[in-house]
Amino acid sequence: MISLLLLAGAVVLAVLGRWASANLEALADGPGPAHRRAVLRRGYHTCHGVAVLFVVAAVVRLL
Repeated sequence: MISLLLLAGAVVLAVLGRWASANLEALADGPGPAHRRAVLRRGYHTCHGVAVLFVVAAVVRLL
């Protein structure tokens, strides 16, 4: 059960990371504030990093 929750959390974080990536692409085209781009970039990398950790934890729990 915990493994399924970890995998579900990883999917949610991956979706959030993809949303942040799409916003970064949109901001790159326009004159948006640099601070907002930096925050989205950190959020993008953090979401994917935590999602990977969740997947690894789920695999370890399954073993």
